[in-house]
Amino acid sequence: MEGMSIANASEKVGVTRMVGYLWLRRWNQAGVSGLVPGRGGGRPSKLSDEQREQLAGFIRGRCLPLEEIKRYVSEELGVSISDSRIRVVLKRMGVRHAKPWASDYRRPGDADVLLKKA
Repeated sequence: MEGMSIANASEKVGVTRMVGYLWLRRWNQAGVSGLVPGRGGGRPSKLSDEQREQLAGFIRGRCLPLEEIKRYVSEELGVSISDSRIRVVLKRMGVRHAKPWASDYRRPGDADVLLKKA
């Protein structure tokens, strides 16, 4: 609009020339509303809302390893899902998970007290 070429205007705002032409086409077709981003995109989730609630019920109040959660999703819900994706699903559900600490069976029950005395 200020007489700049698409290449110069794109460089000025920090986008590629291709994006500049895309924005120009959207502006010419729909004006300002054409520049407003549409949907976020991406592949829809493999888990439905109902399945996500079933998973939340299965996890609720339990400390489970990721492999067991993945097995439940696969066998009970019938959905094949990768480890990285199950982590994303759990994070969006607000479920925090961590690797359990190994405990030594030889450690006395009052080890903390014994160490403070020493």
